[in-house]
Amino acid sequence: MIAHYRQKLEALFARIGQLQAVIQAMSTLLTRVFAAGLAYIFQIYLAKSLGIENYGIFVTFWTWQVILTHTSVMGFSESAVRFLPKYATRARADFVYGFMSNGLKFILITSISTAALCGAALYFFGNLLADNMMGSAIVLAVGLPILALELYIEGVSRGLGWYRMAVVPGFILRPVIVMATLFVISLYNIPLTAELALAVTIGVTLFLICLQAVYIKIHVKRIKPATSQSHRKRLRRYWIYAAVPLVVVTGVEELLYWSDIVILGFMMPSESVSVYFAALRCMAIAGFIHYAFMVVFAREFSLANAEGDNTELQNRVHMASTWTFWLTIPAVLVTLAAGPFLLSLFGEEFVSGQVIMLVIGIGLVGKSIVGQASNLLIVVGRERLNVMIAGYALVMNIAISVTLVPVFGIVGAAIGTALSQIVRSALLYYYCRTKIGVSVIAHFDPRKVLTAKAS
Repeated sequence: MIAHYRQKLEALFARIGQLQAVIQAMSTLLTRVFAAGLAYIFQIYLAKSLGIENYGIFVTFWTWQVILTHTSVMGFSESAVRFLPKYATRARADFVYGFMSNGLKFILITSISTAALCGAALYFFGNLLADNMMGSAIVLAVGLPILALELYIEGVSRGLGWYRMAVVPGFILRPVIVMATLFVISLYNIPLTAELALAVTIGVTLFLICLQAVYIKIHVKRIKPATSQSHRKRLRRYWIYAAVPLVVVTGVEELLYWSDIVILGFMMPSESVSVYFAALRCMAIAGFIHYAFMVVFAREFSLANAEGDNTELQNRVHMASTWTFWLTIPAVLVTLAAGPFLLSLFGEEFVSGQVIMLVIGIGLVGKSIVGQASNLLIVVGRERLNVMIAGYALVMNIAISVTLVPVFGIVGAAIGTALSQIVRSALLYYYCRTKIGVSVIAHFDPRKVLTAKAS
């Protein structure tokens, strides 16, 4: 009898712990939705103030920035989510500081090197770019180390459970300050261009990461790992060897996410890229469901994995997938219903992006079925499997997009993206089930969203 009630009590506490994670995810989601509204206003402001051609140049180079920044971080942003929760659970404040300081030094070296390579490429091959694109390319190369530091701090914040610091600076404060700055500049009759908008964005990012650095300085104790110097060197090598393979993971992930914009940048005029990106930004509102649960549950997966509790890991994975799926569906439907109005705010020439929103929305639903399965693979140390799956999806996306864009225009790129996301979800389900013994698929009965267990 006592054992029976104890099991019931333990199950209740387990559910309460999972519910707390869901509440954190919902809190992050609300913050991110608010940020999405600001980002949406920010994109409208840029589209109207820069003009459709300059706006197309801005989004093209911002896309390249995302890809190059994730490469420059060399996997430390993602590995922070893997290592920092484990060290915090084991009360190893010295390892927390050691990981963060070594990651910072490594990223400074790699990001500055990447910026130098970009500068060299512009010097020797800059004539391949249109004259109105060279300024934006130079600004991007100069600002690359700053943007890499921002991404690293976001990963550290997620690893330490500082979810607001992972979201608020980059997604709320930055667009507000950038818009205010550009507005003041426009009052002096200075023409707003793509390179000016990029320069202001990077400058504001530098200001915000300085504030974040102060916060980290206050809250993270400066303690070197209490081990010998030779062991510290081995730790440093271990952290680097664990992080560097994630460069391929994140590189493929970002290419998979942004490959449509990159392909359109080569195959379609800037005006068409602008319409596609506006539709993508509108549908991104629904995509923030996935982001919110990723921010919280990636850490939850890491904690369960560090404790060696496979049953709890399965429960957290299944709950994350179920919540993500059943919140994504209404989010996509509401966003599609509001699509004509949202696109019209960019300008009448953007309304044609409704079809793009529909296709991308189908892909988001397909992606949400397996929740945060890709983050699960990283947490359990199966990065290569994650890369292989993402690589298959990337090749498929590029092949379909290159084939369909000449025929269907920007709709062809959307079809390639949606199909690749659905295929990737199927592959993630299969390999997570067969290789690590975890079911990542969502429960299709919404009434069991709170009590979802492994199927």
